[in-house]
Amino acid sequence: MNKQEAIRFISHMYNDIIVNFDFVKIPDYFHNDYVQVTDGNKINMEEFKNHLTTLKVTVDQITVSPFTIPSMTKSFRL
Repeated sequence: MNKQEAIRFISHMYNDIIVNFDFVKIPDYFHNDYVQVTDGNKINMEEFKNHLTTLKVTVDQITVSPFTIPSMTKSFRL
């Protein structure tokens, strides 16, 4: 994978998973054994999905940087 392909892959992942909350596509980007550590807190795939579900119902807008492209901004009405 070259640099442009990597940027495209990451951009699509952010757009699909973080911005559009398309959870069906999670296996396209993350292994089932995925683990995330943030500020010393470790979460597994199920906890990651729960976190995304919580974000989906609570956020108004997500903008991702540095991979932001015009189609990656989405507003949610509560």
